[in-house]
Amino acid sequence: QYQRRVHGELEVLRDRLVVKCNGRRRLLDVCFTQIDARTMRPDRENVVDRVHDALQAEAVDLKYTIEQLMALIKACNTHLQRLAKSGQSIQSDLADKTASLELDQKCIHVQYQPDSTKSQPPSEPPPLPPPKK
Repeated sequence: QYQRRVHGELEVLRDRLVVKCNGRRRLLDVCFTQIDARTMRPDRENVVDRVHDALQAEAVDLKYTIEQLMALIKACNTHLQRLAKSGQSIQSDLADKTASLELDQKCIHVQYQPDSTKSQPPSEPPPLPPPKK
């Protein structure tokens, strides 16, 4: 149950990161379009001013933000894969433990049944041999 909750929270986080990353990519496309439009001016009008510098700084910031978001998305995917593998391992271990417990329960419930060919069942188990030194 805890694993499912964590898995769900990670998926929601990853989806939010993907949405934010896609939004930043659209902003970066707009920024590049603006920079390209400014460079289409005639040479005498094509100046590097504060607006041009701001657009380039914004493009750099957006690229950095997108890289960081992509790294977080990759980390979320890695954690989701590990969580899925851990869940499979736990399910396998649980199945093994359940089967082992069932065998133990069968062993506990097995009762001594005297052999019909023998006259009397032994009252005590035979003594153990002395330990070897």
